[in-house]
Amino acid sequence: LPAFEHCGLMPALDRWVVRNVIDNLSRPPAKGMTLTINISGQTIEDADFLPYVAGELVRREVDANAICFEIDEADTLDRPEAAAKFAATARRFGCRVLIDSFGQRSVTFNALTALQPSFVKVDGSIVRRILTTPSAANKLSAIVRVGGVMHIEVIAECVESQDILDKLRTLGVGYAQGFGIALPRPVDRRPAAA
Repeated sequence: LPAFEHCGLMPALDRWVVRNVIDNLSRPPAKGMTLTINISGQTIEDADFLPYVAGELVRREVDANAICFEIDEADTLDRPEAAAKFAATARRFGCRVLIDSFGQRSVTFNALTALQPSFVKVDGSIVRRILTTPSAANKLSAIVRVGGVMHIEVIAECVESQDILDKLRTLGVGYAQGFGIALPRPVDRRPAAA
């Protein structure tokens, strides 16, 4: 990835990822799923990227709502205008937006107002400490409260134990991701029933 970034090739790589994700979403067993795609800062600034995505969605007859673009919080702070424009255009096309690594740098809610995401994914550095550090639990609780007011769903990443999952439930976190929930798997293989 550093070589792609250095050469300015991240938009081409992100197009390849999108094309393959949409191809997967167009056929079973992925048909009907929602998948998230991490987008690079270079791609956020590429005005031709989202029209390309819209064309691929039409070509493969996939509902745009099946795609959720993950924008790293660092990009919302470093490229605020480009990130806000990307999010607005993605929503106009029917895709959803997620702010990833939320709270990693600092908890500022400006990006929530500017991007109006469907989801925020709270950074693992906060999630891992909610059982041992009161400030981490308080920070997460504040994110949940603001998310509720703004109708933004909260996802906790790096959930690696049942104790953390139980604490997240008491704090009102709606979604969790991590090895304590499920191990990574190919998109064409659904998890076994619990």
